[in-house]
Amino acid sequence: MFQKLFLSTLLGLLVSPVWSQFDDSNDLKDLMYFPTAGNAVIRSDFEYNTYSYDIKNASGVRTYEEEQTFMDAYVGFEYTFISNFSFGGRAGFLISQDEDFTNITSNTAGETSSSGLRDPEIFGRVRVIEQRTQSFNVDILALISPNVENREIATTTQDGNGTRGGFLFGLESAVGQKYESFGWRASVGLDYYGTQKIETAGTDVVTQEYDSRFDIDLGAQLQFPFSDMMAVNGRIGYLIVGSQDRTTNTTTGTRKTIDSYADLTLGGDVIFELIEDTMTLKVGIDYVTGGDVTSSGSTGSQTEVERNEFSVLGGIQFQI
Repeated sequence: MFQKLFLSTLLGLLVSPVWSQFDDSNDLKDLMYFPTAGNAVIRSDFEYNTYSYDIKNASGVRTYEEEQTFMDAYVGFEYTFISNFSFGGRAGFLISQDEDFTNITSNTAGETSSSGLRDPEIFGRVRVIEQRTQSFNVDILALISPNVENREIATTTQDGNGTRGGFLFGLESAVGQKYESFGWRASVGLDYYGTQKIETAGTDVVTQEYDSRFDIDLGAQLQFPFSDMMAVNGRIGYLIVGSQDRTTNTTTGTRKTIDSYADLTLGGDVIFELIEDTMTLKVGIDYVTGGDVTSSGSTGSQTEVERNEFSVLGGIQFQI
């Protein structure tokens, strides 16, 4: 069902109405905005998320429940030093991540907390086709996020950190058009996650390892301007997470295989241009419904079910 919904939306974007005229301006609010040569954009973003899931064993019996709330803040920049080529970076901080869990099997419950720096990101973007000359825009983006330190999983007595625990490399291709009455953008991305090493907080001992994996990220967006200073965006995303092996005990070498699964995202936001061609404010929401995640190994199998995430998003960007 997820695939049909996403593909029908993407097909609708690719059918351009003849009654609308192209708009080749480079507006700070646009879905395919690209800074002109010599200009830079500074972005700050804030995210508040709630996430919940349950775990069932191979017999379908619910054995575990967890709810999470977390807040993140990011700041980044993008600079175009020659026409149609930009580079930039982003740094983030996990302000808080609180987890409430209940282990139904052992009849225990608890709370954990995490905070700390997120892994930094460095990227480059190239506009290979321009709407000014070819009636649509095409961008290619490459991103690298180095591994800063191992991820630390929180315990009930020790806080965890905010890092991923492994290297990330991503590629994305995006195509879009802008009309006087609306704009659209469609994208496909490929992400490679290197081996991730996990420590139990406070021990400095690696207790888990996740092998490398590939993810495929598909996205489609629509934008409707309500005035020169305001626009509304709607979006849909479909993320296919690749299968990977996980070493659950690095001492004994116990391993599990996590099957591939998919997440569907529906969201939207409102963008206000507070200062013309200089400053915008964005406020939005996302809802993610996730497919079941099954892992299996010598100790049996289990499945994460009823995975749901809700996010409130905010951001400000300045062009200088």
